Amino acid sequence: RYEKVLDFIGVENISDKEIIEIGPGSGEFAAKLSEVGRHVLLFEPNENFKVDLKNTTTINDFFEPKAKADIVIARQVLEHAPDPVRFIRAVSESLRPGGLAYIEVPNGSEVALRGLWHDIHHPHVHYFNISSLIKLCDRFGLKVQKVKNILDNHDFGILLGDHGGVNIDFKYLNPETIRENLSNSRKSFLEFSGQGQFALYGATAVAVPLANV
Repeated sequence: RYEKVLDFIGVENISDKEIIEIGPGSGEFAAKLSEVGRHVLLFEPNENFKVDLKNTTTINDFFEPKAKADIVIARQVLEHAPDPVRFIRAVSESLRPGGLAYIEVPNGSEVALRGLWHDIHHPHVHYFNISSLIKLCDRFGLKVQKVKNILDNHDFGILLGDHGGVNIDFKYLNPETIRENLSNSRKSFLEFSGQGQFALYGATAVAVPLANV
């Protein structure tokens, strides 16, 4: 999956570049970035996070526009941010002229249209579809260059820049339709689970709403 993200961003946009990664998780993607980038700056508030990578610096704190970079990367982070407007503003302020940003999030449209109520859990404080994220980024001069669907549309990634951009059809979801889809999906699960015992593997955030029904 990391290689696919690198291909989507474009190695030419990372090679010998100053890179900021927000929320590096395990550090595996950062390791890929450090192999081709000039320098990688990681923002990770978990004080136990440590990596020993060449050309890499870690700031054990929440992301703030403390440095300039050629590209800013935030994979599966924005949905956890309490203030997404401030977050995207900070991303735009961290980019050099002509710089790029790659933002990857769960696809809120899939949650709504497929009734994925078990994907609505406490670590995620915001959900975005492609339209809403593009509109947010556009407020700070970040124009969508291209969009990547991930894991059969469960997630999506957007490559953004400060120039040009492509046209995307904006789609608006009816709140009543969303409510109905979530309710019907939950009802179907309850009918299934009532047929006998079932097991949940792993105490993940997704398992919590399943166990609480």
